[in-house]
Amino acid sequence: MISVNNVSVVFGGWYLLDGVSFLINKKDRIGLTGRNGAGKSTTLKMLAGLQQPTEGSISMASDVRIGYLPQTKVYTDGNTVREEAKKAFADLFALKDEVERLNMELAGREDYDSPDYMKLLDKIYEKTELLRIRGEGNIDKEVEVVLKGLGFRLEDRLLKRAGLDYWPYLDVTLYPSLEEFLRRHREDPLSFFTTKGRQVYSAASYPDGAYLVFGREDKGLPEPLLAAHPGRCLRLPMRPGLRSLNLANTVAVAAYEVLRQWDFPQLQNQGRLTQFDWDSLPPSL
Repeated sequence: MISVNNVSVVFGGWYLLDGVSFLINKKDRIGLTGRNGAGKSTTLKMLAGLQQPTEGSISMASDVRIGYLPQTKVYTDGNTVREEAKKAFADLFALKDEVERLNMELAGREDYDSPDYMKLLDKIYEKTELLRIRGEGNIDKEVEVVLKGLGFRLEDRLLKRAGLDYWPYLDVTLYPSLEEFLRRHREDPLSFFTTKGRQVYSAASYPDGAYLVFGREDKGLPEPLLAAHPGRCLRLPMRPGLRSLNLANTVAVAAYEVLRQWDFPQLQNQGRLTQFDWDSLPPSL
């Protein structure tokens, strides 16, 4: 339950809100309407804790969590849409970190019969159970549902346009996150393409079932991932001081190197002229 008690908001001696009181009970569905400047956004910001009332108070149960979507767009440089959506679960990630920290503390303890050790066990159990109830494993699925609800879909017409007429020949698999991809393919041969690599891409071999991994065009792959696989980090040679090729060109170069090493399987190696016949032409000088 959320209780708004005699709340007023004053700007320069003028009351935008004056003595407002109401209750929001569990399962209530409320629509807030009014003319521009009536205080709708201000009310929502106060409920979300982003703004304080001039007078009065707002109280709520300790287990109430509030999500607030601003009326105007807010951009955070360097984050993907998925990364921004995951921020809604910041408290859940903090709980997960706390459980990991407590388990590390437990591993270093040897006072197995002490009251403090038993209290630590109880705390770990309590936090782990709360993490399970909150559904740590469902974060990626929930983010996926939210983004699809906001219109981010693989079927988007602009995405289809980018793929032109190649879509029928693609086998597309979606992964909820980079972490999930790495978990599923940790036993498979992976090649990480990065400007920070020390091995030229053409010197590497690509066995059957190999995966070529590319990062975002603006940031590339995360350095902790590269540091964990130093022998698999590959680079396209570039002149010093120049930025790398764009992502599409890099993918094309890398993919055709793999196909070259595989002798271009199922690809046509010869083309035909439209106005002439190669076999009827005189030998080249």
